[in-house]
Amino acid sequence: MAAIIKFTGASVLHLGMVDEGAFRHWDKNERKPYFKYYHHQFYGQWFLSKKDVKFRGEAEGEWVKPKKIKGNDISALQAFLSKHGFMPFAEVDGVFGYKTLASVRLFQEYVRTMEDPAIGLPDGRVGNGTHNHMIRWKDEGKYCEWGPRIDAANPFHFPVPDASSEYIHWLNLLNKTRDDFERQMNLAEDEHLQTNMDLFKFNELKKFSKPSDSLPLDEWTFLSNDIHLIGIRCHHDDGQHQRGNDDLFVLLMNGHVFKFWGSTDPKPSASDRTVSGFEPYLIEGQHRYKFGWHYLGNRSHNKVYKALKPATKGVLVFRDWDNDNSLTPQDIKLGLEANPSGKRGLDNPNITINVHWTGNGHNNWSAGCQVISGKSYINHQGKVIDCSEFSARGNSDLSAVSKPGVKKTRGAYNFLADFVLTYAGRRNEMLYTLGRDGTVSLYGDDRLMDTLASQEVLTHIAGFEKKEEGIQKLVKVLANPSGFEGVV
Repeated sequence: MAAIIKFTGASVLHLGMVDEGAFRHWDKNERKPYFKYYHHQFYGQWFLSKKDVKFRGEAEGEWVKPKKIKGNDISALQAFLSKHGFMPFAEVDGVFGYKTLASVRLFQEYVRTMEDPAIGLPDGRVGNGTHNHMIRWKDEGKYCEWGPRIDAANPFHFPVPDASSEYIHWLNLLNKTRDDFERQMNLAEDEHLQTNMDLFKFNELKKFSKPSDSLPLDEWTFLSNDIHLIGIRCHHDDGQHQRGNDDLFVLLMNGHVFKFWGSTDPKPSASDRTVSGFEPYLIEGQHRYKFGWHYLGNRSHNKVYKALKPATKGVLVFRDWDNDNSLTPQDIKLGLEANPSGKRGLDNPNITINVHWTGNGHNNWSAGCQVISGKSYINHQGKVIDCSEFSARGNSDLSAVSKPGVKKTRGAYNFLADFVLTYAGRRNEMLYTLGRDGTVSLYGDDRLMDTLASQEVLTHIAGFEKKEEGIQKLVKVLANPSGFEGVV
């Protein structure tokens, strides 16, 4: 074996392994703080249990006990990932933890989608196949184009690469939207604030009396060094009891654009079980989110997985107070402070509106959260990436990453979560901006839509009459990736 990874301690490297040289100190002095940092959000507070000091795996009920292995294989792996752009910010500590898992999967996904599909699914396990590609990368001096660049003069400085034209077009759209709404707000009279639903919502945000993670219009920011996730809502005002996944998500990060699909709206039949039918719709606008965990199951750790959570106090929602299975002006007009039901737990802000997985997209799991399918995504080159062969339908289908034979993962959702976790550095927050297809139609300039139409994903369906049709067709392509040419 080459010197990248000697495999002296194990034939396959995976989550939970710790180099023997690091294990004694880490186990004695850093193990509890390490897990406390990641796991304190499971119940909103930290308490020590046997599961809390193990790594949370990917399969239902998978908890991985830290295992000492001979040699320095993990440190060598981390050094390779760091040098080649897949783990620039993480410490080389000899512990195969969450960031190492994310970085390994990114390397495997990069090879799978950009170079050699024969590497197989990104399972986060480093065996001979992955190791051979690492040797090739070392010999060829390759560097990942997804990540920040290396600054030779300052090895601890990782400048963001030049932004793509599409990235710039999306940021221009966001800035133009904010600026125009600010102009309208400044000119609007009281009567106009009551009749224009967009301005009414922004006015509700402005006058909301409690702290929240939903930002007033004048606090929206769209800086290129921030992490931006955009949700584009479609059909939210259609009454649908079995609402599907028909919305688009756009990740802007490191100067690149990646697109995903899912739902920004609750499925009423799912919400009935949690909020007595008054399902919550996240207010359009910008919100602060952070890395965390989505919690499924009653008082159980066995289904939690990485997700995005409101950063502090929670976000603001409008609710379907009249139970017509849609968000209508009548619901919005009641305002953010209202609770005509009188039931507890329905007031703003709401700390439970996460950004999480929704299986492979065959069903909408949202009871108010923003949910993303694992079936497919569109990469930074505008190509559809098909993950359907290994995208799990639900928790019971997921494979354990600490055991051989991985068959099912969270697919495209893992890619998004891994990308953010790997490249966020010390930034634990990101900005999530929710709009709708009509907003894109109004403020998206022709250059953005021309860019989308010129990409491989839309070349065969170009010629839509309205810009929102392009957004809706992107979602349809993602929902059926194997039915279109140019699919990886």
